[in-house]
Amino acid sequence: MRKLLIAIILIISLNACCFYDSNYMQENTAVINDSQTENVKNGLYDIPKGLSSKYEKADFDKYNSPASENGLGGQMIWIEGIQSPLEKLTLKTGGTIYCSVFNSDGNEWIVVLDESPFMGEGDIDTYENMVGHTVAVFGSYQGFSNVYEMPSLHAITIYDRETGTKMTSGFGTYAYPDESKGTSDNIQNTSNADESSIPESEQVNEDESQTESLEAEWNNAPVVNCTDIWGGGYANQDVIIENCAVDNYDNSGTREKYTLWYPADTGYVEYDNISDIDSECFTDGIENGSILSVLIHIYDDNTFGSSGIKDIKVTGSIALDEIYESYKANCEPIDYEAIVKDPKGNKHERITLSGEIYFVESESDYGHNKYIVITNDGFVKVNYERKPETRFIKGDQVTVYGYCSGGLQDIPFALDKVPDVWSNMIISS
Repeated sequence: MRKLLIAIILIISLNACCFYDSNYMQENTAVINDSQTENVKNGLYDIPKGLSSKYEKADFDKYNSPASENGLGGQMIWIEGIQSPLEKLTLKTGGTIYCSVFNSDGNEWIVVLDESPFMGEGDIDTYENMVGHTVAVFGSYQGFSNVYEMPSLHAITIYDRETGTKMTSGFGTYAYPDESKGTSDNIQNTSNADESSIPESEQVNEDESQTESLEAEWNNAPVVNCTDIWGGGYANQDVIIENCAVDNYDNSGTREKYTLWYPADTGYVEYDNISDIDSECFTDGIENGSILSVLIHIYDDNTFGSSGIKDIKVTGSIALDEIYESYKANCEPIDYEAIVKDPKGNKHERITLSGEIYFVESESDYGHNKYIVITNDGFVKVNYERKPETRFIKGDQVTVYGYCSGGLQDIPFALDKVPDVWSNMIISS
């Protein structure tokens, strides 16, 4: 399952900063009008034109390859197929995703239906009730899963053709607000009023209320850094992390992508991928070196990640070389024996190590690579979060800067478990 997570989720992460309504389920599940039963043919409801017109019907052969090869990553498409039982995967950052395999005319897709914390109560039951049904899924093409050997899709809207139920995923509402607003003559909200029937004054008041609520969170949340968070005391709370630095910024496609460095007592230490962010949800003026204040939710295990980001503000800029030097200076030479004996006690410890790449376990065009490095002390598994400027191959001499995950890993050619390190910087040596 973890391999599936890596194969599918690295490209999706994330996470945007739009307001999420706790009444999601009531507002985002729709049914067919009683007067529209003539739209049922052969036991299946017609797909509302308001949905299908916004997406391209996917040609399986066109998408059945890595996005790095076909260049279609992020394309808004739709598929139709039989939904398999729901699978639940737990993210490293503490969130949860729910996915299913869809069989479409003998071709299979892996579809990420939804993820916490964006989901509302009762959503799981709705997805479970669609299992075995003919379902149309509208969403964003994410690439290809080498583990399952099938293309992957992140759902925005799910339409059960056997019941006429339309479901907008919590993530779709959160990260793709424009795409998830599709309306149609064939569907109506369970409250018997779609957005167009709500008086304009009420819509404005709702927007103002959301803005005021978000501003209140900015005013009330404590200001902390990574050291404070890891020390405990902020689980399941919203906090503000100031002086976060933007790196690897890319807006060449239809979505913004960048990475964040987070501050700690000893300097910049944490690196987090922010992928496929809807630029309309963020403040203008972001570029490499931008300094941000981030309003973010802390998970119950005192960790955090980009899926918890609720809002950001640009507050200044910094030379990225200062970030890199601060990061390297904060890393101590690895104490191999101490980590092997007490991995949890060394969790988040910043380390550096030098050695030779013994084995390339996996590579990705999206910034997640796995290497086995052999040092004077033994093997180390290195998870590299950044896309290398040049490929690393077996035999390369490297210096690694990173942090201990708090766990050990089994590798086939080692007699014992080895340290597991997450790296944000690997330099050829």
